Parts: sequence; C-alpha cells; structure tokens
Amino acid sequence: MRNYSGLITFLLCFLFMLPVVNAQEKIYSVLFAVYSNDTVILKNFAVQEGLQTHFPTSNTGYYVEILSYSNEKLFQANLGISFTIHVMTAPGELPEIITELEEVLVQLRLPYFDDAKRIAVYHLDKKILDLDLADYICNKNNLCEAELGENKINCAQDCGTTTPQGGPSKSIYIYVVIIAAIIVIIIFFIYKIKVARE
Repeated sequence: MRNYSGLITFLLCFLFMLPVVNAQEKIYSVLFAVYSNDTVILKNFAVQEGLQTHFPTSNTGYYVEILSYSNEKLFQANLGISFTIHVMTAPGELPEIITELEEVLVQLRLPYFDDAKRIAVYHLDKKILDLDLADYICNKNNLCEAELGENKINCAQDCGTTTPQGGPSKSIYIYVVIIAAIIVIIIFFIYKIKVARE
C-alpha cells in the first residue's frame, strides 16, 4: 500500500491543480497612450492567452466597455487613469503633488467574447477610443485562425458566413481527457492494491 499511496497522492494533487494551470484565458490585450486633452493613440492590440487586468471598483471618470454586434454591453470596468503623480512625504503630512503628466500609457487585458464588436474607452461619458474589433482581428488571409480571435462573426471573410457556434475550446477537451486518464489510473492502482491484499 505504501508503494502506491505516494503515487495516488501525486495524481490527486495534479488533478486538483488543473484549474490553476488553466487560470489563463483568451483576452484582448490593448496598449494605448492617453493624453490629458483626451487624445488617445493605440499602440498595440492582440488576442492572446493571459490574465485579466484588476480594475478599480471606484469611479475614476475613465471606463472601458466591450459591446456585442447587437449593441449589448458584454463588459464594463473603471480604469485607473490619472495624470497627477503623488508621493508621500513625512508621516502624517499630506501627499505632495510632484508633477502633472501630459501622457499616460495604459495596458488593458480584457476578457475575450466571441460576439464582441467594439471596445470603447470613455472619459466622463465622452468616447475617447473606439475600436472595431474586426479591423484588428481579421487579417483576411483565407485562414480561420481562432488563436488570433478570428471567428464567423468578426471575420466572415476567413471563417465563412454561417452562424457562429459558441462551443467549448480545444483546451477543455484536453483537460477532460487528462482528468479521465488520471481517474482510470487511480482506479487501476486501487484495484491492484485490493488484489495484493487478497
């Protein structure tokens, strides 16, 4: 029994760690510069695997939205954009304003949606950035590249024009197969232990 208990423990730990391994997900990575006059310049956009940005819960005056093709709000979050740098002085004193910035570089990692049409950034309800996702995702090379975010909604040229399906991703199937294999191995070792005892 001692020979197999370590292996069974390892397999069970691996099984419970799978959700942690799969914590990364498909995201929109958006890098842009915001100027104090509400000018915005997009620096980079990509669909990739990663972790989402942690967004502030308080209203900052800046926020981001992801909208669907039917104009449904799929996601909204506040953005921590500030053009003032503060530094703490001696304990008990108020923060001292060091400088006012003209430009802030913002990196967002936003959740991916198959049916997303636009990403928009607002300052006090004024739209300062508006990205039509099809313009950045669909490369029109006649290959449907799901890893780049292309699908039948945002890239009909490459992926066809039929109604898109929101089926599970390949990674889910891989994890199901791994979990099934681990369960079979555990059952096999439990059976061998029972046979050895008899």
